[in-house]
Amino acid sequence: MFLGRMALAKVVDANLGRKKSEEGDIDCNVFTAKLKLFQKAEANPPSTLALREIANQDFEIINTNTSPLLVGEEIIVTQGPDERWFTLQKPHPRFQFVTTGKIVDRAVEVKVLRAQNAPPNLDTPGEILEYGDTLTIYDPFNLWSDIEEKATGWAYLAYQQEDDTDTTEIDEQHVARYEIEECSLPVKEIKARLRDCLPGGMSTGTAIVDIGNQAIRSAYPNCDHPPEIPHPEEGAENNEVEVLFENTHKLDGIGGSPCVLRRITDRKVSDPENYLAPKPSSSTTAFWEVVQIDKKIARHVKVTFAPGFGWAGITYYDGFDTEEGEGENCEQTFNCPLCECDTVRSEEGDEGYAFLDTTAETVQYYVYSTKSAFYPKPKRHKILADLAETGSGDPLLRFDGNDCAIKHDIVFAELLCYEDPTEGTMPIPTQETTVTTCEGGGYEIKECVGSCVWSWSDAIYDWSISTPCSDVGDLGCDCPKPARPAAPTNGQTEQSECASPTGGGELCISLGTTIIKHIDCGGGSGGGGACEVVCIPLDPPIVGGGGDCPNPCEAAATP
Repeated sequence: MFLGRMALAKVVDANLGRKKSEEGDIDCNVFTAKLKLFQKAEANPPSTLALREIANQDFEIINTNTSPLLVGEEIIVTQGPDERWFTLQKPHPRFQFVTTGKIVDRAVEVKVLRAQNAPPNLDTPGEILEYGDTLTIYDPFNLWSDIEEKATGWAYLAYQQEDDTDTTEIDEQHVARYEIEECSLPVKEIKARLRDCLPGGMSTGTAIVDIGNQAIRSAYPNCDHPPEIPHPEEGAENNEVEVLFENTHKLDGIGGSPCVLRRITDRKVSDPENYLAPKPSSSTTAFWEVVQIDKKIARHVKVTFAPGFGWAGITYYDGFDTEEGEGENCEQTFNCPLCECDTVRSEEGDEGYAFLDTTAETVQYYVYSTKSAFYPKPKRHKILADLAETGSGDPLLRFDGNDCAIKHDIVFAELLCYEDPTEGTMPIPTQETTVTTCEGGGYEIKECVGSCVWSWSDAIYDWSISTPCSDVGDLGCDCPKPARPAAPTNGQTEQSECASPTGGGELCISLGTTIIKHIDCGGGSGGGGACEVVCIPLDPPIVGGGGDCPNPCEAAATP
C-alpha cells in the first residue's frame, strides 16, 4: 500500500484556481511548483521534522482551492494514492496595519503590524509581508471613505481573477491587491460645552471639549482622534481644547451649555460591483457641526420699562437667561417698534412681553405686547382736554375777556379702563387787588398831659423818676431828666414838663382794607381784609388847646 506524503510547494507559475466550466463541471487547474519534502530530522528530539528540497525537478500540482495562487507563494500539498500532488485547503492571507496618511481616491498607504497566513508581498514575488513593510491597500467599494492617518485595521488578499460577465457589466480583469477588511475611523460625535453664548443667527461657534474624558459618543469603528481637534498642550492643567463648529441647523444656547458636535465629511455612497481603484469618491473635507444644545436661549421674556434705560428682562420662559451664561455674545437688547409711535408711549413701570429673534446674530428681543393688550374692548367717551399735557401751555379752563365766558376744549377718546365720573374742583384764573375802605374805621386822640417828678438818690448817685408822665392814647410821653446839681442832697426833687415823642398830639384814624379777587372783565368777590392805621399830627393839641376833629375819611386822604 502506498503511503501518502506531504510537502511544502512553492508556486513557479501563477494559477487561477478551481472554477466551474460552461457545462457546469468543476475544473481544477494545474500549476508547477518546487517541493520541499517533510522528513524526520536527524537531530534530537526525533519527533521534529525537516524539509528536504528537490531542487532539480518541478512538479505538477492540482489546485483544488477556489482562490488563485501567486508566483512564489508557498502552500501545503499532499500526494494521493495515484501519486498525483494536489493542494490542501489554504487559510486566507491577511495582515493588520496602521495607516501612514489619509485615504485618497480609495487608496491608502499603510505599515504592516502583524501578518497571518503568510501574506505574499505583491511587489516582490516569493517574499511574504512582515512587520514594518509599507504598501498601498485599497477600498474599491468606497466603504471606508473617512480613514485618516494612524487608523488601524485588517487587510485581506484579493486574488487576480476574471470577472463573470454573466453577473456584471464589467468585464475587466480583477487584479491581485490587498483590500481593506475593516478599519478604524475618526470619532463621529462628541460631547462638549459652548464657550460663548450662541445666538441662532451665528453661522459658527466655538466649543470646549475634553475628548479623553467620556466625551466620545460614537462606537467602533469611529474611535480615532479626529485630526480637526488639536491635542492638549504638553503640561497643560487639563485636557480641554477648543473646537470650531458650524451652526448649520441655526441652533442657539447660553454659554457653558452642554452640547453635542457631529463630524461631517463629503463622503459619497458605496460603489458595489466596481473593482476599479484608485478612483475618486473618498472624503476630502471634514468639519464639525452642532446638533444638540441642552440650554437654549429663552424664547419669551417678561419685561419692564425704565426711563433712560429702556426695557429690561424680569422673568424668562421656554429657555434660559443669557446673563447666566459664560463667555461673549450674551448681552441682550430689547426693541419695541410699536412703542415709538405718537400714540404709544412707554412710561416707567410699564410691563410687557418680548420674543426672541432666533435669526439674529445677537441676543435680540422684540417687545410685542404690553399690559394694554389684556384690557377689554375700548369705549368712546367725551372728556375735557387737558392742554397742559400736550405742551401748549394753555390751562384746562380759561376765561375769554371779550365774551366774558369760561372756555374749554372737548376731545373724544377710546377708553380701555375707566371709572364713574366724580365731582372735582377746578381753579379759575383770577387777579388779586388790595383796596382801602372807611367802612368799620374809627379814630382816637393821643396827647401828653402834665409834668413828671425826679428824685435824687445817693445810692445810685443819679436822678430816678418818682412820678411819671400821664398821656392819652398810650402815646409814650418823654420825661426829660434834670441836670446834675453841683451839691446834690439825697431825696432832692426836680419837676420836668412831659413832652410828646412826635413833637405834639396825634389824631389816629383806623381805616379798613379789603382784598378783591377779580377776572379780566371786572367784577369779583370780596375776600378777607386787614386794618390800616393812619396817624395825623394835631396842631394845636386838642387837649388843652382846642381844635377841630377832621372827618376820618377826609383825613385818610390827606397826604
